[in-house]
Amino acid sequence: MTLASLVAVVDRTTLTPLEFNTVMTCSGVTQALSVNVSSDGSFPSSSIKQGTCGPVTNPDPAPFSGSQSSAWVWSGTLESADRII
Repeated sequence: MTLASLVAVVDRTTLTPLEFNTVMTCSGVTQALSVNVSSDGSFPSSSIKQGTCGPVTNPDPAPFSGSQSSAWVWSGTLESADRII
């Protein structure tokens, strides 16, 4: 499964936070993500900008028996994203 199926756009530029059950590096997650953009050529290409990342405070309980709660979270935005359809 790719993250593409897990990442959604909350508003015009904000991506849903990604939660992990282990500590990650901010730059590692940011660099591992990519954007696939289609346009008529009148818009610049979009890129992902790292927002905040770090430990999850007050994580929700694990959703399944035997699974782990989130320990670390990454958030970011799309840059140069004027419209998302």
